[in-house]
Amino acid sequence: MKNKLTGLPKPVKILLWVLLALFAYALPLLEPPIISTPGVDFGGVLFTVSIYCLVALGLNIVVGYAGLLDLGYVGFYAIGAYTVAILTSFHASWPLLLAIPVGVVAAMVSGVLLGAPTLRVRGDYLAIVTLGFGEIIRLVAVNTEWLGDTRGIKNIAKPPGVGGDEGWFQIPHLFWGDGTVLLDTEDTTKFLFFGVLDQIPYYWMALTAVIIVLIADILIKNSRVGRAWEATREDE
Repeated sequence: MKNKLTGLPKPVKILLWVLLALFAYALPLLEPPIISTPGVDFGGVLFTVSIYCLVALGLNIVVGYAGLLDLGYVGFYAIGAYTVAILTSFHASWPLLLAIPVGVVAAMVSGVLLGAPTLRVRGDYLAIVTLGFGEIIRLVAVNTEWLGDTRGIKNIAKPPGVGGDEGWFQIPHLFWGDGTVLLDTEDTTKFLFFGVLDQIPYYWMALTAVIIVLIADILIKNSRVGRAWEATREDE
């Protein structure tokens, strides 16, 4: 199957990727019975899946391309997430769009601070160092009252919406009946409105981030730096 896809012309590959992305965006509206989640918000499940896809794509660069066994990678994810949560909650009340770049910078700085003293550490020793780092971050987060301990930080700001309480426009869901598929005009999702009851707009936002990171991942793999990382991985 992989060989068949590799042999396809580039325009066909791009078309397949675009169709796959469109299907991913439409999936929470389709909610096929075979993969539905009764009792749990399907959009919320897909949102969680997208978040972990982002983490996996980043980990693929470290472990897959560079060959570095980083067992504490989630620690950087936690630092970025907690930074945004602190800045947008009652602690500081920053706008979300302003806090996200700060969270990215905080995760990058923590990576530099951990990476500088461990440049010459390889193999199992690197795994031990990074595992310890991840555990330290986790223990600090769940045992610090100011950070919400095991309950986490509450009252985090929502992304800014478009179009007020009704969103830009409303998209109906599909209703799967007995052998029929109909548009359910009563069950709709408000486009670009980030509320509490409907998690689908959050999923679309996270999926957009996944697509951007995936494109960056591919560009890095095909770049001179990516080839150098892979050569270093094979050499070791």
